[in-house]
Amino acid sequence: MKVEHVTSMAEVPADSAIFAGSHLYNGHAWLSFCERHDYSRPHHLVGRDDQGRILGMLPAYEISKEGHPRYRPGEALAGTLPESAHPDSRWFPGLVLGARTGNRNGLLDGDGPAAERTRVLGGLLDEALALAREQERRALWYLYLDVAEASRLRAAWPRAVPHFIDFELVIPVPESYEAYLAGLNKLQRRNVGRERKAFAESSPELVRVPYDEDICPVIAPLLAKLQAKHGMPRTVEWLTERLRRQAVAMAGAGEVILLRRDGRLVAFVLMLGHRSGLYCISVGIDYELAARNDYFNITYYEPLNVALEKGATSMYVGMGTAEAKLRRGAVPVPLWGLTEMLDPAADIRRDEVDHRNRLRLAEAREWCAARVQRPIDDLLWQLPDAGAPDAGT
Repeated sequence: MKVEHVTSMAEVPADSAIFAGSHLYNGHAWLSFCERHDYSRPHHLVGRDDQGRILGMLPAYEISKEGHPRYRPGEALAGTLPESAHPDSRWFPGLVLGARTGNRNGLLDGDGPAAERTRVLGGLLDEALALAREQERRALWYLYLDVAEASRLRAAWPRAVPHFIDFELVIPVPESYEAYLAGLNKLQRRNVGRERKAFAESSPELVRVPYDEDICPVIAPLLAKLQAKHGMPRTVEWLTERLRRQAVAMAGAGEVILLRRDGRLVAFVLMLGHRSGLYCISVGIDYELAARNDYFNITYYEPLNVALEKGATSMYVGMGTAEAKLRRGAVPVPLWGLTEMLDPAADIRRDEVDHRNRLRLAEAREWCAARVQRPIDDLLWQLPDAGAPDAGT
């Protein structure tokens, strides 16, 4: 296998077979969106055979600083790292592998036999390590993989240490709204009915519009309010520009639901469709104008109606506010990170991390089991292992 270094997704054909089974966050369009960042530079690794056919790809970004706490490895992995490995100085400058935003990731190792995929990934990872050493990077990290993906990556990257991060929430979409309600327990069905009824009686004005450059300055102020509330202050101008770049990269794959009342914009949800999934990317709300049940309706129930209309089988509702999502039918999917530290000052003992992984995974599973509306899927709650069976949602 020959490894080619490229500095833009524009150099990788969007119709390559490696993207055939990708989900949104390791698709060609999303990786193209990831490339614009003030403190990182794309340096992707593409494996080709002697005929030039792409066998696999390792998206990579040389990064000197990260503003999002969920993508600063010292914070994202804090639950399993020793204190000595928490500071940013242990990680930056570093090499981010996979998508560098989205709180989800995936592998682009083709669809061949497991041994072939491991060989391809191993060759790409060796090249990434050589690049990191040449540029005096302090670490390599690949975040937000499910257990099946983390297991495949671990088989190809035995030097890496796996870390349990958290879990994402995915709502399985049945054939009808009635079937969705039937999957909830009696108490939650009553709660959903009450929230929907109160919303309908509050004179909501709902409209669906394409996700394009024109809508970005309209929704950015509400997104800024929500992010500020959650400790991530951004200017409206910065968010508008980011939304515009995302809209251009996704090229018509998105849709926005706007909620107005008396002609005033109260809330929005931004959704991206990809294959059989509907991804709820961003929510914004004006807390001074919002009625009591606006948040739940704009975040879950209105997008669910869109998912049903489009025939989606899964609705991805991200991380955080897990209790509310679990009680509304979401399934928890544990996510993992793999890291290799090149800074000798960062003392990470694999046995200690494995111990913390087991404890945190067990605690998270117990917490979810008390709130989830359906049985826990054992396949999703294993530790990453090179021989683990494929699992997924």
